Formats: sequence, C-alpha cells, structure tokens
Amino acid sequence: MDALRKVLEEVLNFIKPRLEDYQYLSVLSDLVSKSVRWCLEEEGLPYLEVSAQGSFAKDTFLRNDVDIDLFVLFDKGVKPEELELKFVPSIKRCLEARGFRTVIKYATHPYVTVVVGNVEIDVVPAYYVSDPREIITAVDRTPFHTAYITSKLSEKEKDEVRLLKAFMKGVGVYGAEVRVRGFSGYLAELLIVRYGSFLSVLRESENWRPYKTCIDIEGYYSSERDCLKRFRGAPLVVVDPVDPRRNAAASVSIRSLSLFRLCAKLFLECPSTRFFLRPNVVLDEKRLDEVVSEVKRECFESLRGMFLVVHRVLRVSEDVVWGQLRRFERAIVNVLRSSRLRVLSIDSYLDSDSLRAYTFVEVYLGSVKKHLHEGPPATELANAVKFIKKNIRAEVPPWIDTENRLLCIKALNVEDVIQKHVRAIELEFVKPLEIVNLCKEPEHLKKVPMDVLTWIHSSTKKNFFYHLLEPCIENSLRFNRDIG
Repeated sequence: MDALRKVLEEVLNFIKPRLEDYQYLSVLSDLVSKSVRWCLEEEGLPYLEVSAQGSFAKDTFLRNDVDIDLFVLFDKGVKPEELELKFVPSIKRCLEARGFRTVIKYATHPYVTVVVGNVEIDVVPAYYVSDPREIITAVDRTPFHTAYITSKLSEKEKDEVRLLKAFMKGVGVYGAEVRVRGFSGYLAELLIVRYGSFLSVLRESENWRPYKTCIDIEGYYSSERDCLKRFRGAPLVVVDPVDPRRNAAASVSIRSLSLFRLCAKLFLECPSTRFFLRPNVVLDEKRLDEVVSEVKRECFESLRGMFLVVHRVLRVSEDVVWGQLRRFERAIVNVLRSSRLRVLSIDSYLDSDSLRAYTFVEVYLGSVKKHLHEGPPATELANAVKFIKKNIRAEVPPWIDTENRLLCIKALNVEDVIQKHVRAIELEFVKPLEIVNLCKEPEHLKKVPMDVLTWIHSSTKKNFFYHLLEPCIENSLRFNRDIG
C-alpha cells in the first residue's frame, strides 16, 4: 500500500494545477469572456448570459491540459441556423479584430475556438433551458452537468478525478470522440461521485460485467434489469444524473472498457507512474532508416503483413470523418476474415490540415500461402458456371463439396484482396487514394509525414503491456509468481 500511495502522490504532484496555473487561466478566461460579451453587444446578438463550463469551471482539469469552455446561452426562440450563420462568423470576425487568433471547429454544430499560447478557449453557442429534458442541442445539457458535479465533489475528490483522468489518458481510453470511443471527462467525474476515489473505481471495475452493468447514481431505475433494458446493447451503462434517458457511457466501446478494466487490475498489482504517462516517441530524419529496418524485420520474423491505405478526406466535422474511417476499418476486417486471415490490428490517423487520412492494417500471414475460396451452390446453374469459368486456373480448380457447394483453392494475395474491396467501399467524405504494401515497399515510409511515421512506428511495436509492467517484471519475484 505504501508503494501505491507513493505512486499516486508522485502523479498528483505532476498533474495538479499550481497556483500560478489558476491565476493565468482565470485571467485568460475573464479576458476572452469580456471580449465575447463586447462582441455580442456590438453585433447585436440577443444572448442571455456567458458562463464558464466544463473541467475548468468544475476544477477537475489537469495541469498543462485544459480547454476552457465559454458557453453563450440564447433564448429558445433563436433559430439554430441563426446561431450557425450569424453567431459563429460574427464572433470569429470580431474577436480577430481585437487581436485574438481563432479557428472554427465542428461538433454537432460549429463553434469558435480562441487560441492563446497553448490554451484553447472554446466559445460555444447553446440554448438556455430550465430542464435538461427540453434541450434543443446536445451541448445544452452541459450547464446541468457542471452544476451537478460541482455540487457533488469535495476538494479531495476533485484530485481523485484528476488521477482517474490521467490514468485513462495514460492507457489510451480517455475521450468520448469517435476516434477514441472511450471515457469522457464527465464520465470520469461521475465514477468518482459514485465510488469516492480513484482506487475504488479501479477495484470496482473488476465487477463491471460487459453488457450487464448499470451504474445508476441517483436510483432512477427500479432495478438493474430495467436499466439494461432501457439501454440495451451498451457495453457499460452509467445513467446520466441530470437526464435519466441518457447513458453517460454511451461512447465507451467494448475494447476501451476491456482495456480500462485490464489496466486497472494490472496497476493494482504493479503500481507505477507508467500507467499515467504515455511514452512520447519522437522520430526525426536521422531515425528513418532505423524505422524502415524495423518494419522489414517485423515482416520477416513475425510473419506479419503490413499495409497502409492513404485517403483523401473532405473538410467536415472530425467526428464525421472518424465515423467513416471506423466504418472503412470494419469493412476491411470483415473482408480479410472472410478470406480466413487474422487481422492483428487496424487503426487510422487523421491529418485535418493536409486533408489526408491513413489506415494501417496488420495481418498475420503465418504459413498461409493459399486460401479456400467458396462459390455458390451447384444448384444455382448460372452462378455456378460463372464461378467455374472464373476460377478454372486456380491452384486447385473448382469441385463440388459434400454440401453441394462449389469450392476451389487459390493462391493468397492479401494485397489483391484489400485492393479489390477498397475500390468497392463507397464513402461520402473519405476517398482511398492508394494502398502500399509496406513489407514490399518499406522505403515508402520515408515519404509519409513525420507524425504519421511516428504513429506507424508505435503501431508496429506490440510492447504496451511490457512497458507498463517492466518495473515489476525486473524487480519483483512476487509479481511473476502472482501472474503465473
């Protein structure tokens, strides 16, 4: 326990904001808030109030990792299209005239982000509602979330939230966006409200049964069964205290839930700061040959096929693009599985500035040289004849099996399989441009942007759990015995 407490104290000293952080952020928030009010009045926009929301207002943010949310609340009589067509461009233009650097970002609706140094201040239009059940846009719930959390968390519990957020970031499950499909900041706060401390959340997570767990803090549902019936199909249900019709954990995928629970158990057995601090791998031009050599070695020694699909993307909401990238990934996985191939990993990278995206696919090839190609039933004459003609030169030409279905055995070419189906996948905002077989063309890695190369490099290394547990593996016989 002493080792555990020591790790938590060390992490908290690193992630908890200092007095000067609060002072600096408060000045920035007040400055931008006053400027936004001035712009609203100058542009004649009939707002009701401007208020700070999110982790900054709740004091659950991490040092050097804070986004300040300023919500501009409007009466429900203002039409959504007015906010989009008038508020966003007017506020952007006015703030830039006052010397601020701004960008327009997109969620459900566009909003303005003011960038000051390394701090981003989001200026978000929303509607003032007296009841969260009357919301017009998704962000209208946010003031209710802020009020609920600030009323529930003590100063000590705010630090517990910080530890939980840092842990989730460290193991890669923090963020509700489609790219991550993990735990939102609000969800992390609710878990501390429910369980009281970071360690309690980790311990209790072992009892979370995927698809069979409902955490109902305010007791809206008469039974867990009723709750699960209402949110059928969700890996984890956490009823939103301010709106019982909403699952605050709706974004959490089964993979993120599994990874969190697994890392929680590992941390309790092997406490280390490594669970909170993801290694920051930085590649440069000098390491290009090293990375190329590593890919060659992994292809040869691990019998892995590595493919990079380069996409052109349209300038729309990142969540929309990520939704289509994830759809593309699922289609490729299904295609490769139908060819009896095991997909080791698949992930994507989005570079919004260059309007390019990249999907990295790893396949285990093993000793697979050929695959069984299944055709139609022999009773379907037209299709059966077509199958025979098309595959007559296969490694083993077509025959009728014991179930009266045509089969043949063909040489396996993973690249051809991917090529064929990539062309068949039609997406509105993501357009595949090329497919690179990195095992055949490893030198192509020298042509991709350095941040993309860094991402590929980290994807090829399967040492995540080793990195987390290395201190215990080297220093603790007890740990090795417990694992065994």
